[in-house]
Amino acid sequence: TNFFNQKERQHLEDVRNIFSFIKYIILISILVILLLIYFLKKEDLKLFFDGILNGSLLSLIFTCFIGIASLFNFNEVFIKMHEIIFTNKLWQMDYINDKIIRLLPEHLFLDLAIRWLLVVFLISVFFIVVVFIIKRYVRQGPVAQSG
Repeated sequence: TNFFNQKERQHLEDVRNIFSFIKYIILISILVILLLIYFLKKEDLKLFFDGILNGSLLSLIFTCFIGIASLFNFNEVFIKMHEIIFTNKLWQMDYINDKIIRLLPEHLFLDLAIRWLLVVFLISVFFIVVVFIIKRYVRQGPVAQSG
């Protein structure tokens, strides 16, 4: 017998597909970044790193916005996220008929959201710091070895 009903199983499948999609986007992005760093001419790298910096700053701002909004009304942010991401209404669970909503309470999703936002925040800060280090290194040139 199946523990979850058909709607719950389909929603869990949708969630799994979204996470798989995100994983592939991350892997492809890393590959593209590495290839661009390798193949771009030196004069084009400045524009590339400016793009990485701007993208990281936008991610940082977006993460802070979502985090602050979640502090004030997590339920509203949670609902809006589902409306944007999912193309169906299977995520709208009924407490009486759907076990998943009883097993996975809102505070669990709040904890997950905090972790996701923290990871995105830290990755954004990492890229910002790396770009500043690279730009400083390029501007000053390599440090001379003393020996």
